[in-house]
Amino acid sequence: MRAWTVDADDIRVAEDFDESLLHRTPEIDSFLTPDRDDKFIVIATKGFGKTLLLKAKRILYQRESRPGCLPTGNLLDKPIGDKIFGREALAFFAASPLPWSKLWLTAIAAAALKHVGAVDGLKVSPRLAGLIEDDRLHSVIDHFVRLLDFTPSELQRSATDTDGHLVPRLRAIKAPLAIFIDGVDEYFNKHVEVLDVSPSVTGELSPNVWYFAQLGLVEVAYQLRRINHHLKVFAAVRKEAYARLPQRTAMSQQYRGSAVDIVYSPESLREIFVNNIRLLKADRMVRPERWRTHPLEAFLGRTHVTHTYTREEEDAFDYVCRHTLLRPRDLMTIGERLTALRPEERRHEHRVKEAVNLAATEIAREYLTEIAPYVADLDLERLLGRIPGHILTPDEVEELFRDQAGRSDPRARRRAAARHPLPGASGAVGGDRPGQPSLLAAHRQGEHRRLRPALAGDGERRPRRACRCAVRPEGGRSRVRDADAIWRRRSRAEGPGGSREEVEAGRGNHRDEGR
Repeated sequence: MRAWTVDADDIRVAEDFDESLLHRTPEIDSFLTPDRDDKFIVIATKGFGKTLLLKAKRILYQRESRPGCLPTGNLLDKPIGDKIFGREALAFFAASPLPWSKLWLTAIAAAALKHVGAVDGLKVSPRLAGLIEDDRLHSVIDHFVRLLDFTPSELQRSATDTDGHLVPRLRAIKAPLAIFIDGVDEYFNKHVEVLDVSPSVTGELSPNVWYFAQLGLVEVAYQLRRINHHLKVFAAVRKEAYARLPQRTAMSQQYRGSAVDIVYSPESLREIFVNNIRLLKADRMVRPERWRTHPLEAFLGRTHVTHTYTREEEDAFDYVCRHTLLRPRDLMTIGERLTALRPEERRHEHRVKEAVNLAATEIAREYLTEIAPYVADLDLERLLGRIPGHILTPDEVEELFRDQAGRSDPRARRRAAARHPLPGASGAVGGDRPGQPSLLAAHRQGEHRRLRPALAGDGERRPRRACRCAVRPEGGRSRVRDADAIWRRRSRAEGPGGSREEVEAGRGNHRDEGR
């Protein structure tokens, strides 16, 4: 496994996996413990390593010589391609997670029973019988994709047959069997993407398909543990979808107890970054003599970075980290950019800053694409181009919002009215008082907002309006705060939940991204 692996899909076989690159938080460690199977759903937003963690679980299963894993030819079962829904099918699948639960149960039951050779003599509907008798279909996803072609009436008949004939045979399985499923969110991504394309090209679309397909899998994975403790389903689910569980079921607390939520503190992110540096050769270091004892300094050639305009010094990793969304994938992107520089180039601070800012631009553009479905029809490029500086007053934020809303159609204006004008891009300037809760139920009013460094473009660029500090009233007095200094102090002290600014900006629990 090479350093700065951005995509866990590059790990195709067990030999590609390097366990030293897997940072184990207490929750992740409990998930990977061989004799513990009470955690089987991995939840996180994009870029937090769901696929990597699921592959690690599969590989550790194999190392323990545990028989019976699906799929047999790959580490994880992932759908590929695209599914076109007609109007009737969409109405059926977009109404509730229940059809998805039935579909997943049928797919898992068919694959599991075929794997253990327990399908002889099944008396089911001709359509389901044809699926089970097709020896080209082996994995859960093989059957899942084919079941999506069934009509609603055929699916209902198959669900009845599954409950009456397949589930009793599932209960009778005596040998351990573990199933690993990933990529369901990506398979239905087009349903939550903003696409101005005719249904004749994409098929009928509904965001509910994206959510319900994942929620149905969570429900079935939980229920199967209660049917047969030998049968285990491990799956990765997007946090935005998982957050809808309380709205759909009264068992959300039980489901939550079965999930591992991937969250990293700044200290954990530092360790992840350093572990990747250790995979590089000494000749890639600026200061090779410091490679073993101080790898971060050896790689960057410095321990601190100087702000171009304020001349304040900042910890080198804090500088790197604040140009990310606190996701491991972002650190891999920045690390890859820095490694592309020759050591003699990396020796110069301005070249390091250039590489970090280029990577931050890439991260920001990808993030804006991710949140696009949740911000109505905002013209984000135009909006960001009109922002005058890193710190905005409430009046300036309101003016930007009204300008954008005035350019949208009436339906978009109604959708935008329920959202913050700078979703995921800004946070309130200030620190929490002792005992004050960090998670806020709503965006606070009457305060200055600070734009994210990655979204502001060059993190060192002087904004069009000189605006290094933010002022807000407190107890009849004004308090002046250097926004960057606040972040640097807070980031070193924050725990896994993220700071209040990070929570509001979608970096702590990605609340905006899940709307």
